[in-house]
Amino acid sequence: MPTVPDQPYLFSLNPIKGWPNVAACDFVAKPSANVLYDLRAGQCCHLNASGELEPGVGTSNMAVWIFQGVNAYDVSTARPADYLWEPITPGGNIMCIPAKASMELETTEYVFSQTFAPNNLLKSPIGNTANDEGLSATRRPTTTSSGVLRNDAITLFTTAVVGVVSRGVRTNYNKRSMLGFWPVWGPGTA
Repeated sequence: MPTVPDQPYLFSLNPIKGWPNVAACDFVAKPSANVLYDLRAGQCCHLNASGELEPGVGTSNMAVWIFQGVNAYDVSTARPADYLWEPITPGGNIMCIPAKASMELETTEYVFSQTFAPNNLLKSPIGNTANDEGLSATRRPTTTSSGVLRNDAITLFTTAVVGVVSRGVRTNYNKRSMLGFWPVWGPGTA
């Protein structure tokens, strides 16, 4: 479960249009104990039968994007035995944006080796094991990463679609590469 906190903005989800808004839809859930690696901010997830977050999206799962990783200070409940004081009281909850939200998002969690153009459909593979994290030596997602955005091997109405590329890849003010997209929900059959 949670390990060492990440550096700020190493992994992130950034709403660039449509948020915050009093009419905006968001959701809060805890991470599943079935996930054998630390979920990262910006990953695409789904709710399991217990209402907990797991990475990636299957054929009929609603996609949600997570704002915090499990090891963020405002999420992690892990503490050393000699911990004397804490300025916040995290309960393990992670705020999420569902795929039906009317907004434009940017995430660090996409496969960097792929090329993304406006209007490309996006999917997010499922995987809970430690091997499914699939980060490179520079801690960037790879083709084996679960819960990240990809645009390969998508067949409309067969593959679950979780987003459509808007602006493509750009470097943000924190010098991080981000993929801009609109969240959508198109269930699949396979």
